[in-house]
Amino acid sequence: MKKIIALLIAIVMVVGVIGLVGCKKDPGETTPTTTTEAPPTTTTTTEAATTTTTEKATTTTTVETTTTVKEIVTTTLPMFARFDFGTDTVAQDNKETSHEWLVNALSYNKDLITVEFLEDSWKITANKDYATDDASDGYSICFDKIVELDYEDLVPGWGTWARYPVNESYVGNPASWEGKHQFMKIRIKNNTVNNMISFGYKGNNGSFGTTFCVSNMYMQGGDDQLTCTPSDAWAVYYYDVGKCCQVSSYAYGAGRNNNEDIGVATSFTQWVELYGPTNAYNGLNWSTVGGPCGGIKFNLLGAEKYHSSVPTWCDSRANIKKGATVEVDYILFGSTIEQLEAYKSKMELAAK
Repeated sequence: MKKIIALLIAIVMVVGVIGLVGCKKDPGETTPTTTTEAPPTTTTTTEAATTTTTEKATTTTTVETTTTVKEIVTTTLPMFARFDFGTDTVAQDNKETSHEWLVNALSYNKDLITVEFLEDSWKITANKDYATDDASDGYSICFDKIVELDYEDLVPGWGTWARYPVNESYVGNPASWEGKHQFMKIRIKNNTVNNMISFGYKGNNGSFGTTFCVSNMYMQGGDDQLTCTPSDAWAVYYYDVGKCCQVSSYAYGAGRNNNEDIGVATSFTQWVELYGPTNAYNGLNWSTVGGPCGGIKFNLLGAEKYHSSVPTWCDSRANIKKGATVEVDYILFGSTIEQLEAYKSKMELAAK
């Protein structure tokens, strides 16, 4: 018994010594402190979106409505560019004319004028002074067969509504839309003292008539001037054919220039001032010739009047002197000024 008790006491003492050795530490050592934080807790709430779709049967009824609209035609005729003079021209490149066509259609009095065919123009020179016994069209260049050739017709008429803008009562009436060749453009070098040109055309009767004269087409000297200073510069002019025809033709223009209630005009501008407000400027000549022109002649050395009753301020042939020369690049006809403005010759394009 005593041996057992002694053995137990020995075991207890050994365990105590081991425990004291294990707990001993260096007096300078610091025991690290580690703090472990619990990770943050994220709460995610997911809401289920609930969509309720209600389908409803829809019945579609289609009603067809037919509306008849009477279209007002407002198209204009193509520009008439046949008279682009020269051996190499824009109009020829566009197959709108040709030098051969122009020469074949041309006639003139070789005793009174000379015509030179240049690359991009024609040069016209007077061979003698004008005399009152000369033929009325002796200094003209004439194209008598323009309808017989394979080109569209030069159709006289108003560029927009009949008689507009002097008379607005026809605007909106489909029957009064004409859209024809009311305006003329010319590019010319006028190296003469003459300040006025003109042209005339054939009607359906095949002859040039007194009512088919288009005069008072002034150049560098300005309106109402029969003479001017010769110039070597090219210039472009636009003319309202209907107005110029009204003034200078016998039957409906200057031949009616005797209305005592209105007054007797003594100049182009006075005629327009007096007769414009009366709607007398109504295109009775140029617009109602009744079809395409059968021929046309240009008086580029001096304007010609066709009747003795037409005032002298509609004629400037007295200015034609021997050696007087004009050079013409082109003469165009169109439905609007804007249409004509867009056209440029090779000479103009090269100058840019």
